[in-house]
Amino acid sequence: MEYTGTALTAVLNESPSSDSHDVYDRVRQGYAQRFNLEVTEPLGFENTFAMVVRGDDAQRLHLRNTSDIVPYAPKMRAGFGYEFLERPDGFRG
Repeated sequence: MEYTGTALTAVLNESPSSDSHDVYDRVRQGYAQRFNLEVTEPLGFENTFAMVVRGDDAQRLHLRNTSDIVPYAPKMRAGFGYEFLERPDGFRG
């Protein structure tokens, strides 16, 4: 089993896309052409990146959506794992 975003960027070395259908089609075609492998239908779940804010900060600042953090972001410090920093569909994307 492999995530299509990882298959697209890390295995096929192609540029990321925010269109999940496009990603699936490109991975299906790429795996068939390059590796003679068949990619099956999606299993119905995904593993996306997420932003985490301490609960007390979210309550105090009334944060409910990602866009709510914009006015506070310059005063915050973000922490990321290596994979998120290196992936073209991670921090750079």
